[in-house]
Amino acid sequence: DETHYDAVGDLHQVMMRHGSLLKAWRLMDKDGTNTMSFKEFCTVLAEFDFDGDTIDLWRQLDVDGSGEVTLEEIEPRVGKLWSRFLDWTVSRNGGGTNTWAILDLTTSNKLDPSQFYKALVGTRFLKPGDEKDAQVLFDGLNLTDDPFLTEASLTFLDNTTQKGLKRKPQRKLGHRELLRQTRAKAKKVGEETLVRFRADLIAKYHNIVRAWRRALDPAGRMVLSLGDLSKSCNRLGFTGNLRALFKRLDVDMNGFTTFEELDVRSARVLASFKYWCEINFGSMRYAMLSLTKYAL
Repeated sequence: DETHYDAVGDLHQVMMRHGSLLKAWRLMDKDGTNTMSFKEFCTVLAEFDFDGDTIDLWRQLDVDGSGEVTLEEIEPRVGKLWSRFLDWTVSRNGGGTNTWAILDLTTSNKLDPSQFYKALVGTRFLKPGDEKDAQVLFDGLNLTDDPFLTEASLTFLDNTTQKGLKRKPQRKLGHRELLRQTRAKAKKVGEETLVRFRADLIAKYHNIVRAWRRALDPAGRMVLSLGDLSKSCNRLGFTGNLRALFKRLDVDMNGFTTFEELDVRSARVLASFKYWCEINFGSMRYAMLSLTKYAL
């Protein structure tokens, strides 16, 4: 699993050679379906000079076993943003040309990143303060690396009779149901992996608190990154799907998981104990000194 996470990191690095993950995804997604089969995936990675383990990478990314990989499985936050933009552009606005007319209120036929952000906020697609999301979309739409977006940047979404996403209006309900089932399968994999992971920790350390302190977070930072979890599980010999496990634990998708996300009940007990120590002894240190004295 540690090798898998190095491979995913390598994939991100290869994609970032094109300036952004979203831009790279658009270059990879040649038929515009917003998904890739295994054959398409292997072909594109070869073209991108990816030298990692493609088969293992596919197995780890396609956690729901759907036979397809999406941008959301490669990078959840960017993938969800892109899917929402596509749905808004095609299903709600009727295509790229209509969307451009909504955004380009000055009819100048060009929008720089700041203007694009303000236009998206003005349409209520984005909220004030979402400049980073606007930049992600700007970079993904701007395949020519120009300083501005133009109407041509969105017209690839115009013809709703063509394949892939352009068929979406006719198959919207079926696609959403498939997406719902896909996410449900991925969630189930994560839940099952978490149950196994907790059981392994309890078997080795008798409780989650001891397992967290000794095996997962010996430095006492109370947070784990993806790499931290991968290294810890490698030492523990845990062979479950770490990608599914981390995705299940990192519920706020901030790139870290906490002790509370692993075991909320134990976390609350610890918080209550810490509060009691501070109220009665002034600090955890003095509490431990006092409790040690009483024990003797």
